[in-house]
Amino acid sequence: MKVYKSSQIRNICLVGNGGTGKTSLLEAVLFDLGANSRLGRTDDGTSVCDYQPEEVKRKMSLLAKVVSLESGNLKFNFIDTPGFDDFQAEVKRSVPAAENIMLVVDPGTGIVGHTEKVWRFAEETPNCRSIFINKLDKERIDFSAALSLVQETFGKAALPVFLPVGKEADFKGVVNLITGKAHVYSGDTVTVQDIPADMASLVSGFKEKLVEAAAESDETLMEKFFEQGTLSDEEFIRGLKASYADRKFFPVFCGSAIKNIGVRELLATAETLFADPSTMPAWKGLSPGTETAVERRPLETDPISLFVFKTQSEQHTGELVFFKVVSGVFKVGCDLLNTVTDNSERINQVLTFRGREKVDLPELYPGDLGVTMKLKGTFTGHTLSDAKQAVVFPRIVFPSPVLSIAIVPKSKVDQEKCSGALAKIAEEDPTFRMSFLAEFSQMVIHGMGESHLNSIIEKLRSRYNVQVDVEKPRIPYRETIKKKTKCEKKYKKQSGGRGQYGHCVLEIAPLTLEENYKFEEKIFGGSIPGKFIPSIEKGVKEAMEKGVLAGCPVMGVSVTVLDGSYHDVDSSDMAFKIAGSMA
Repeated sequence: MKVYKSSQIRNICLVGNGGTGKTSLLEAVLFDLGANSRLGRTDDGTSVCDYQPEEVKRKMSLLAKVVSLESGNLKFNFIDTPGFDDFQAEVKRSVPAAENIMLVVDPGTGIVGHTEKVWRFAEETPNCRSIFINKLDKERIDFSAALSLVQETFGKAALPVFLPVGKEADFKGVVNLITGKAHVYSGDTVTVQDIPADMASLVSGFKEKLVEAAAESDETLMEKFFEQGTLSDEEFIRGLKASYADRKFFPVFCGSAIKNIGVRELLATAETLFADPSTMPAWKGLSPGTETAVERRPLETDPISLFVFKTQSEQHTGELVFFKVVSGVFKVGCDLLNTVTDNSERINQVLTFRGREKVDLPELYPGDLGVTMKLKGTFTGHTLSDAKQAVVFPRIVFPSPVLSIAIVPKSKVDQEKCSGALAKIAEEDPTFRMSFLAEFSQMVIHGMGESHLNSIIEKLRSRYNVQVDVEKPRIPYRETIKKKTKCEKKYKKQSGGRGQYGHCVLEIAPLTLEENYKFEEKIFGGSIPGKFIPSIEKGVKEAMEKGVLAGCPVMGVSVTVLDGSYHDVDSSDMAFKIAGSMA
């Protein structure tokens, strides 16, 4: 693969709900650009992108994939993200890495919660947005209704640049409103035609809206549009690109990924319309250890800086570190400072991925995406930069886990390997947590949902050969008391010879949970020698470890020794400890 300048790069992140066809769209791109000899499909396990064992088994994407492709003098870096809420961390960390976010919509299922959530993720960044309405070849799918839903949800700035030719089973191509041509498919053959006569009025109405969107990007264009009512082709494309870059216009594409209709036209439009890294605003960060603001522009002349947006562990490859070159020209073999951990890292190899296929790269320009291996302690959200001109970019904020299950290793060998394997998974998955309930000797894992936790268990089995059973987590309740009370207990035991004697009167009162525990003695007259008071407290603390309601620890209790008695011969530390515990 060649080395590409920033202006030759198009980074596109595919987002959307599960089942909308994001992976199928990327498989069609792979086929159209000659990177695959056939159209891969997730359903039959031939997908180039979903190659992980868990993904093949579940027939769905579980991890974000970076796929780099060449098209003439351009390089496309696609990021295919999972479409289920359980794996939203993969979307959250992928969105900042791409200047162009494409939301894939299935008109049959509509726009559901996850779709709106990932759109909001994109709104938090300066990145540009577009929409691809997929599956127009399916029954009872109406493009006009789908477009209305898109505009109701995301606003009137969502304007179509493609219109479908035909519908349902007769869907056979798209009209490109920018070029004013129809692209009609017959099998793998595409014919470029004039706009069908029965679509002329529809095309004219939408083209006018696009011209208005282009004119609004610039005062000079706006004046010309008002005076002449039109723009030249060059002005139209320039204005449309500026509106897209300013996020005032969201192009709406359409097609069928499975039938590979509209995908080639999408790529051609992306070459012209989509933002390249050099046009994007500077990344804002801080000088390490200070509050001094620092900016890094996506320029070759700025100091080198990389942002790690994802880490992933693979069984036969090891730890993969996915990064974006924010600024400067990165060359293989250079030393960089991890400004989060303050450790130096040498990057001796840089790869790009195309499914399982790996391609070595000698250098990367600003905005490009790369993958490296064998770094000492670099993880998601870390910044690597020139040590002499260091910068640290803000970390990605991930959602907290919402569901927990307990796991029980099946053997002693599994138990020994389990903690290390879970720690490795936690390093690559920022929404995964683990904890250990000492009260029950129970390992609990926390994730974003049932599918997420099931995938963790599958990783334990397939990647780390750790076999576990699943059970419900036990709840570590705490016990306390409601009101003040007194209790007198006497421990007396005689077995021939020296016996055991301990006697105490305790007052027990509730405390606030913040105070937790307090112990004191208020004995008058020496009814219990002072040397036995610590033994009573030991008995009290021992009893508090296991309460009487559910066997859970007791807290929020004040204990005062008021009175008692002792025997000159039979009293002992053990006897008073037992008496305190009984009381």
